[in-house]
Amino acid sequence: MLVGLVVDGALVDRRRLPSNAAVQPWSFVSGIAEVALGLGQRHSCHISSVLVAVPGAIDRAGGTVRSASNLPFRDFPLASALGEGLGGARVVIEHDANCGVVGEAWYGSAQGGCDVAYITLSTGIGMGALVDGRLIRGAHGSAGELGHIQVAADGRPCGCGARGCLEAYASGRSLALMGQELLAEGRTALLGSVAADPGSVMARDVVVAAQQGDHACQALIERAAGLVGDAIRLVQRVMDPAIVVVGGGLMSNGTFSDLVMAAAAPSGHADDGSGGLPIVRRAALGEEGVLLGGIRLLAGDEGPVLLPDGRTPSTA
Repeated sequence: MLVGLVVDGALVDRRRLPSNAAVQPWSFVSGIAEVALGLGQRHSCHISSVLVAVPGAIDRAGGTVRSASNLPFRDFPLASALGEGLGGARVVIEHDANCGVVGEAWYGSAQGGCDVAYITLSTGIGMGALVDGRLIRGAHGSAGELGHIQVAADGRPCGCGARGCLEAYASGRSLALMGQELLAEGRTALLGSVAADPGSVMARDVVVAAQQGDHACQALIERAAGLVGDAIRLVQRVMDPAIVVVGGGLMSNGTFSDLVMAAAAPSGHADDGSGGLPIVRRAALGEEGVLLGGIRLLAGDEGPVLLPDGRTPSTA
């Protein structure tokens, strides 16, 4: 998790803390509040408003997280709980990929774009989208759950309870789990020596082992990248965005990022936008894209999402 402090519209400080799906929701919230209050004290600031970017299904109006595959929230009143922990601060919740697409459209790889899809490949997989400059949230706040499209009939179990989801094959969590399975079954030559803790393999360990020539790990990341490429083409056909931005923690690894971009590229050229296909770009803002998008939404969450040059969707 990343916590950022904004003063007078500028991001002045941030802190990273581990997310632990095994803890109880109230403990989870307490950890966030403690870090946020610490940042406020450090900069002599009173925290008045907060936006929480949530990787899961939310009830934005009610401030409730209905479900989150990789976090311990089920019908949890996150906004009121965190607001109480922060001394009555106003708390707004939003889907993390929605924050990401706003950040990239205002400040990053899709700057000025009205029709943009932002796909995040991290612990899980999500998507945020702008159509005619406006966020698409859906009737139940679940628009953009790209990680839970089925890519394999009766496939691997997913954290959402279904089987065969994209997230079960191409997310950081799934790559770590599949790497651990390779180790347990003795089907990997290098992964055990690469991982700092062979009992707790990380997705980055799988990618490093693949870079070093481990064929089993290479097969995992190549399949994952290929499935993401298929998902991007699905988004192209369904939504017809002008720009698709791909970000998230997994894309910070050059090898995996190159595989994804190659899988997404029409005729091997990901950035030419030819043949009516959208331009596909890497996210420019890294982990700060969600923070910056959250700042923009918190500043004007009741109105339309304005474009970076000040145009509204009606004048774009």
